Amino acid sequence: MLVINGHKIYRGANLEDLDFIGADFHGLDLSNCMFRGANLSEANLSRANLFSCRLEKSILCRANLDNANLTGADLCEANLKDATLNLADLKNVNFERANLGSVKLAGFDFHQVGSIFRAQFAYAILGGSNFSGMQLTNDFSNAYLNGSNFWEAHFISCSVRGADLSGADLSSAIMQGIDLSGVRLCGANLSSCDLGGANLHEADLRGANMSGSNLTHANLCGANLMGVNFDGVSDFGVTKDIDTIEPDGTFYNR
Repeated sequence: MLVINGHKIYRGANLEDLDFIGADFHGLDLSNCMFRGANLSEANLSRANLFSCRLEKSILCRANLDNANLTGADLCEANLKDATLNLADLKNVNFERANLGSVKLAGFDFHQVGSIFRAQFAYAILGGSNFSGMQLTNDFSNAYLNGSNFWEAHFISCSVRGADLSGADLSSAIMQGIDLSGVRLCGANLSSCDLGGANLHEADLRGANMSGSNLTHANLCGANLMGVNFDGVSDFGVTKDIDTIEPDGTFYNR
């Protein structure tokens, strides 16, 4: 039996609310352990088996979870800011209301996890990830979402301010009333996207495909529309006279 920070470590151990800052759990079998409320900041959990662990409200800031098995783990309201999760197994993980700020999960398929309800992804690196068809209630502010798949996703009370969505597939997504001011959408596919009432003020839409999208009551003032495909768009909610698009592609409602 291993002892870390004066506590016995074994499968199914109750380690609730304990302090394991910087502890080394590399490769250990911690399956079914109770870490609820524990402080695991900067802990080394790489290659650890955390199968079905209870990690609700735990602190995992800057923790190393590379190649860890987190299958079925409960991370509800956990703080994983700046944690590394490279090649971690996240099947059926509960990330409800978890803080995943600045984590690196590029290319990840979020259909694998159990829940990301109201999880925070501010400044996270999520380029090329798959959120297609999902109902999203998340904070994606300043996140890197370039090339990600949001086909038919429903954005509900989402924050994406400052995010990079360049090259993302947002076709047929529902983004009614969303604040996209200043967001990078260069080359994004927004075809058949519902952007009714959306705020696209000063958004960078260069080369975006907006064919068939709903822009009723959308705010495009100051947006860069250079090379945008507007085929099939009938209602812009603002005047679309050609002289309102500046030579640099910027749109102004006059």
